[in-house]
Amino acid sequence: MTEQEILDQIEEVEHDRKNAKRKLASAKKLLMDMETKIIELNLQKAKLIEDLRVFKMISVIQPKTPYELEIERFRQNNPEICAFAKDRDTFKGK
Repeated sequence: MTEQEILDQIEEVEHDRKNAKRKLASAKKLLMDMETKIIELNLQKAKLIEDLRVFKMISVIQPKTPYELEIERFRQNNPEICAFAKDRDTFKGK
């Protein structure tokens, strides 16, 4: 091996080392960007969970009971009976 060949190999290795350092710096930047994004999303999620908690505390939303659901289904399935009962009850009130 000649001196020039060794110098060429050193230059090639140095070039590869610089490329590797550039790629490492790029990967580190991407890692930092993604960590920042994860932190932002975690904060956003925590805020939304808190908003949901506050909403549930100030909102009184009671789920319908099975009895109420059955009445609702009956009214939907039998509108003519409900109309008759309403007319009958209105007539009784007069």
